[in-house]
Amino acid sequence: MKKNKKFLYFFLVLMLILASVFYFNKIQKENTKIFECGDDIFDYEGDVYKTAKIGDNCWTTANLNSSKNNEGKNIKTRCYENNLINCNSFGGLYDYRTAFDGGAETPVKGICPSGWSIPSKDEYNSLLKELIIFDLCEGDTKEGKYICEKDNYLNEIGKNFLNSDYGGSCDLVCDYEECVYNCSGLECRHSFIYYDKSENNRFVVGGRVYVDSCGEEKVKIGFLDGGFDSLLSVRCVKD
Repeated sequence: MKKNKKFLYFFLVLMLILASVFYFNKIQKENTKIFECGDDIFDYEGDVYKTAKIGDNCWTTANLNSSKNNEGKNIKTRCYENNLINCNSFGGLYDYRTAFDGGAETPVKGICPSGWSIPSKDEYNSLLKELIIFDLCEGDTKEGKYICEKDNYLNEIGKNFLNSDYGGSCDLVCDYEECVYNCSGLECRHSFIYYDKSENNRFVVGGRVYVDSCGEEKVKIGFLDGGFDSLLSVRCVKD
């Protein structure tokens, strides 16, 4: 009887050891897996983001919603109209200072997950060419501003990338007494942060690319520099 108990004890211990080895081997394989565009990625807090290959780059397909940078430090994440439900549904909103997270070198890593970066203006320009049928739009290539018919301006890739998860934007409006954020476009406007170099290439500057379908018939698309205090969405591009 005692021998049977000893055998059962050692058998259970052996099974526990084997299960532990199997588990840690599985975790190690997952951690060392070579990333392929289309795989999910995770931010510091474990939030999951889908990815997609568009043109020459790999992009996250949802707006970032993280309250910590890659070092685990808290960052200032705002929600549209200070409503947490909007962060959970559409992602967080960030000003340039927060999004760039002190990054002064290009590419700007910012608050994107490890191995990813804030997209540049040129990368967004290339992205839009992959998503939008510009032949059906009116616009000025030099200024980078277009007006398109709402019904047919997106190709199939664009429909998957831009037809949901809007997020809107918030701009700081000041009078003689106070400054408040004026938010609009939650369910009809994309406003993504990009970085660019200053004219003398001495420092990084920020701007936004917008796809605004809030009008009844037309969609406005373009780039807008400045707006340092504006609150905008963040998508990321693979290094």
